[in-house]
Amino acid sequence: MSQKSNDPLLPSRPEWDAYLGAITQRLRLSVALKMPDPEAAFALAEAFPDVVRGPLDVLAAHPELSHLPPDLAQDIRSRGGDPDASLITGEDRPAVPVPVAWLLMAARLAATFRSAERFAEMTRAGALLRVPEVRDVANASLVIRRALISEGQLIVRRPDILEHGVDQLVFLCPDTGDGQLSRSTTSQVTEWIAQSLATDRPVLIVIPAVLRLPETLRAVLPEPVDLRTVDRDILLATLRRSHSATGKIDEGAARSALPSDRALAILSGVELGAGLREPTAREVALRLATLACRSTAHVGQDGINGSGPAADAARRIAADLVDWSRNGLSWQDVTRSLLLYGPPGTGKSWLAKSLAVEADVPLVTGHFGGWQSRGHLGEMLAGMRETFEEAQRKAPCVLFIDEIDSVGSRDGGERHNASYRRQVINAFLLELDGIAQVQGVVTVGACNNAAVIDPAVIRPGRFDLHVEMPMPGADGLMLVLRRHLGGEFPEAQLADLARRAVGQSMAELDANIRNLRSVCRSQRRAFSLDDLAQVLQRGHDPDLHWRVAIHECGHALVAMALDRNDVTRVTLGAAGGETMRTRLPAAGTVQDFDREQTILLAGRAAEVLVLGDPSAGSGGGRESDLAVASTLALSMHTQMGLGWNGPVWSDASAEVALRDPHIRHKVRTSMEAAEGRARQILAARRLLLEGMARDLVEHRELAGPGLKAWLAQVTCDDGTVAAVKEERVPARNQTNTS
Repeated sequence: MSQKSNDPLLPSRPEWDAYLGAITQRLRLSVALKMPDPEAAFALAEAFPDVVRGPLDVLAAHPELSHLPPDLAQDIRSRGGDPDASLITGEDRPAVPVPVAWLLMAARLAATFRSAERFAEMTRAGALLRVPEVRDVANASLVIRRALISEGQLIVRRPDILEHGVDQLVFLCPDTGDGQLSRSTTSQVTEWIAQSLATDRPVLIVIPAVLRLPETLRAVLPEPVDLRTVDRDILLATLRRSHSATGKIDEGAARSALPSDRALAILSGVELGAGLREPTAREVALRLATLACRSTAHVGQDGINGSGPAADAARRIAADLVDWSRNGLSWQDVTRSLLLYGPPGTGKSWLAKSLAVEADVPLVTGHFGGWQSRGHLGEMLAGMRETFEEAQRKAPCVLFIDEIDSVGSRDGGERHNASYRRQVINAFLLELDGIAQVQGVVTVGACNNAAVIDPAVIRPGRFDLHVEMPMPGADGLMLVLRRHLGGEFPEAQLADLARRAVGQSMAELDANIRNLRSVCRSQRRAFSLDDLAQVLQRGHDPDLHWRVAIHECGHALVAMALDRNDVTRVTLGAAGGETMRTRLPAAGTVQDFDREQTILLAGRAAEVLVLGDPSAGSGGGRESDLAVASTLALSMHTQMGLGWNGPVWSDASAEVALRDPHIRHKVRTSMEAAEGRARQILAARRLLLEGMARDLVEHRELAGPGLKAWLAQVTCDDGTVAAVKEERVPARNQTNTS
């Protein structure tokens, strides 16, 4: 609210501006007493007390009054100065300069409490002031002690040293002199708050927003008062006292140059400090506008495009965030956390950025590598806290945390650095719990391997949704092509290239395009799609592609035949293929294990059926078909109580267990039986298998309606392998295009 004057030339002043004037006067007295010539400085500071109106007071209240000759004012303006802020002697700063950080905090406190009477009333009842950043605590404490608490009021910083019968204010504020908030400080402040609430004295508690008090304590504390964020009124009020010798500035020019209140609110303390270093109010406003533009810009970024579970989840979250911000949707009904996992280069970071663009909110990013690069444990945790504080300050926003699997697990067998890892995980859990309470912050985590993360980190409440981001299909790769080549080439040609690029990650395709542009520039010729097509065709082997297509379609058809309607996508890339399935629940019976083994070995069985022999494509690392199927078969006998050992459980490693000839024979027999079942299922569907494989070779990807059209032709064996009639093959796939 602002106070208006009947004089149309008199600028509006917030209702708390007079309160800020009194606070500023006390700060100047505080500074004056510490200056080299305190008596002279004190006289300057007291030259125009509130009870006596002096010339500068009149100038501050009536900007229409010209205190400089027109030619001098024009000369100052031509040199980039502010004649409104300058005395005829040339000074454009107060006689007793108060640090601008104090003045900015004073303006925020004045806007928060609005008057000395309300401040006194709130402290008598017990006041809890919540400041957004840890670094704000020290400045808030200083300004409160020097300029807000009434003269003569006795202050104690610990409730255990209160004197009986003496009127004392309990002023609790954590020590953040190093810009951090230690666990011991948090514990001590929590204990003192509890003790203070048991007294009958006035209490003022200042805490950073990241300090999470116990639930039992929060239940009895007064409702927190949030320190006002910086807006245009607060900034202009500060500039009138920091960048002027007259108490006035060219307010019209400064206000028109300032960014919006929303943009100012999300600037960090460092950014505000950098802006306030400029010499005039208008230049401060221009610098802050530039910094705000950098903080909110999404350069070259579009909203959420493409399809798939991850894109769909991000789209829903963005819509909910917009609905909460604009239409009053309850924050309790918003999905506010998402974990994206999958191979490198699949677009997890891009999707998080797109979510922020779609919801039209800032993006705050952090990652464990960056935090750890800060130095020792304390510096690493400080970097982590700063990221979460920034997200809280910029809410509503998207907080994106990359490399989240770097946090590790407290249950890992590795003892080296176990104490360090435990402290990092505990601190991370504390930050996740804190940010979960902040309305407007959606947290998105990204990692390559979710299995190595401490279960407490990714449980619901910290990360509600877990969505896999596999290698992108043609839709996802089309986004990269549009970003680089959109407008240069027809959409149909880009779509054809996107199909050819299936099997590459978004990062690989992005790097290929940038590299080709560089090559074309060095050869002084225009970039063409043929250049990119040649790169995508490198290593193309029609026979290998046909084998891989047969292999992957074998997985899909057997899964469908065994009543596992969980295949979502089948892809064929330069480096191999992939059949993606959802994880449907199962009871874990012998039949369930047999069914899963049969599906895992169906790719190998399809190769033998159509091509006469298997390849090494089913084997390899721990995630390969043979590895997973062997682990299932072995676990049935050694850990699941479903095999040769009966109900006996063993924790022997696979390497040790398979040294037992009997166990090894049981596992091999189980694997061979599963492959035989798969081959029998596919033999009854060979035409369908080959037709589907030809379609995959041609289009490189089967998903959505195209995939469903093939799978819909599969009759279900429901776990058996009885012979069935041949399925019909669509006419368009009769020709082998391999």
